[in-house]
Amino acid sequence: MVLMRSLVCLLIVSLLVPVAIAEEHHHHVAFSLETPEPIPVAPTGVTRTYTLTAKQWAFTFSPSPFVANVGDTVVINGTSSDVQHILLMERYVLGAGLKLDKGTTRTVTFTADQAGTFLFLCNQSSCGAGHSTMSGNFVVTAAAAPSISSVQPSSGSQGTTVTITGTNFVSGATVKFGTVAASSVTVQSATSIVATAPPQDAGTVSVSVTNPDGQSATFNGFTYVVPAPSIASVSPASGPSNGGTSVQISGNNFQSGATVTVGGKAALVLSATSSAITIVTPVAVATEQQSLAADVVVRNPDGQSATAAQAFRYTAVPLSVASVSPASGSNQGGSLVSISGTGFTSALAGASVTFGGVAGTSLAVLDAATLTVKVPAHANGTVDVAVTMGGQTVTARSAFTFEDTPPRRRTVKH
Repeated sequence: MVLMRSLVCLLIVSLLVPVAIAEEHHHHVAFSLETPEPIPVAPTGVTRTYTLTAKQWAFTFSPSPFVANVGDTVVINGTSSDVQHILLMERYVLGAGLKLDKGTTRTVTFTADQAGTFLFLCNQSSCGAGHSTMSGNFVVTAAAAPSISSVQPSSGSQGTTVTITGTNFVSGATVKFGTVAASSVTVQSATSIVATAPPQDAGTVSVSVTNPDGQSATFNGFTYVVPAPSIASVSPASGPSNGGTSVQISGNNFQSGATVTVGGKAALVLSATSSAITIVTPVAVATEQQSLAADVVVRNPDGQSATAAQAFRYTAVPLSVASVSPASGSNQGGSLVSISGTGFTSALAGASVTFGGVAGTSLAVLDAATLTVKVPAHANGTVDVAVTMGGQTVTARSAFTFEDTPPRRRTVKH
């Protein structure tokens, strides 16, 4: 028996030289001592540390068994309890091997980049009889794929904190909501991940977890509920009825493209963020010369809106005339002109517009800054235009010119 062990030992020693080995031996595993081509593998973030003690005639690994997953970092701290031993391992510990001397600890570190069963043994002839028993297998398994059993809460919006429950989550795992990466990801354990929902449009999307080794799991789904806008304040809260006041609306969940109305009329939007919109107020409706409280409404492109009831108060301003358009017309009258100004009112009792002292007809107030009227017949010349309304009268000097009616062109028949 001793002779047989010696012969086996000599056979192993003669085979384990730094050249390619093409024959199968020891557990029917064939391997080469040449440096293998590296395989790109994403690290799992898991480090497995083993203490190796060599003695005639055995290698002892602690903890045991000596196993890892693809992508794990493997650290071997080795020493000998008697004579020198040299650890060689298929694929992972090659070249001169890891020399193990009594009283000295040496370390080798590598990434388990390929699944399989890899032979390790001692390449030291001084081991003596029994050398053939100093061998074993290092097992590298493909890491188990992750799975997702639940996503809580199952709905929310951008910034919602979501807990993903499942199995086989690995440190460094990434999370996506649909095709968008989560804002932040914390792998709490192999069964729990906390992620922050990124921006998405309203609707249901899948949630996926991908481990560093590329294996992933998908769960359907998480429903994005885009929150409605809200208005916190309107500043300033008042301005003249002829419009033009710059107002900031503060709140939340304003979307790009949001529109604003004040008193039911569209305001000019100067700038907008998710929490603030700056507008220019439109002209108020005719106010009967009284201050008017108007609702401020923000409407997002998705149709959701927020209303600040009577949040902006239009203040009455003195009656004035700024312009008459057009500023000329036929001396036969009947043309419609528009008069711009301030303080116009829809209370038309006693109201009038005169052109050179002659009253126009069909007076209509469109809003606090605009009215229309048909000019009367009048002799040629430039005249004053006087507006009487709400007990006030203002005159625009030389504001309209009466002219001859242009002759009609005759159509020549051929």
